[in-house]
Order: sequence, then C-alpha cells, then structure tokens
Amino acid sequence: STDDSLSPSPSVCVSPPPPGSDSAYYIVQQSASRKKVKDGTKKKKMFEMEPICDNTEMEKRRQNAINAKKNRDMKKFELSEHRKKIESLEETNQRCTQAFKKTYSAYQQQRSEVERQAVDLAAREREIREKKKEIKKKREDMVLLKRHLEIISESLDDHNSAKNLIGSLLKNFSSAHEACYS
Repeated sequence: STDDSLSPSPSVCVSPPPPGSDSAYYIVQQSASRKKVKDGTKKKKMFEMEPICDNTEMEKRRQNAINAKKNRDMKKFELSEHRKKIESLEETNQRCTQAFKKTYSAYQQQRSEVERQAVDLAAREREIREKKKEIKKKREDMVLLKRHLEIISESLDDHNSAKNLIGSLLKNFSSAHEACYS
C-alpha cells in the first residue's frame, strides 16, 4: 500500500518527460502492481530512484516517497514486534493457566483431605467424650462400691474372716485406684 498524499492519485497521468531527459524518471499511472516501461523492465518506484536535482517538485515527491516507505517499513516492523509480543504473552498465559489448573486441582485435593480429617477428628473427639463419661461413671461406681464395702466391713466383727477378706479387697482397690487415676 502507498500513502496517497505523497504520490500522484491513480487518476492522474503525468506527461512524458521532456526530450533528452532520462526515461527512467517517467511516472506512469499507479496501480497495485508495478507497470513495465517501454523497454520491458519494471518501472522504478519513486523511493528507488536516484536524487533528481533539476526538478524540485519531483525531488520533493521522491523524498515524500522515501519517507512513506520508511514509515511503512517501520509500521510493518512494529506490527511484527507486536505480534511476537502477543504470541509470547499468549504462550505465557497458556502456561500460567495450566499451572493454575494444576495448582487448583492440588488445592481441591488438599481441601477435601482436610475436610475428611476434620470429620475424622470430630468423630474421635466424640469418642473421647464418651470414654470420659464412661470413666467418670466407673469412678463414681468404684467410690460407691468402696464405700459400701467399708460400711459392711465396719459392721463385722474384728475376728470375722469376711472382714479380713473385705479389708484386703479395699487395700487392693486403693492401690489399683491410685495407679489408674494418678
């Protein structure tokens, strides 16, 4: 594509060069492809021509064509650089998305494991509370049994063999109770 403000419009034909001038500078009506000049070679673009000293307007057009060519090339280069940057960012984005999905999957697994462990912990805490209640009940039963045995032992004669047996049993209760609950 060309910059329309810097080159002649497609509908304008410039008259042939004056006699004796170089025919390479002859400007032909512009089109999408290069036109061939009379000798069969492709016509030179304005920005490809050598400096024109004798025609200031033509030199001005040539300079404009050179600047337009530089601007087009610069835009192409910038567009190419932007495309490379976009491709790089898309690739980085894709890697980040994959890493995020992998991390999120690991997070979900860890979270479900934590939830499972929390349920298991709650169940064990309930079991411990139940066991503590059972132990407390058994302690109360033991204290009550020990007190009943003491009452029975006090009501018996000192020479009664049952009293000696109950006394021995109470000593064993005391030592076992101290060993278990100390």
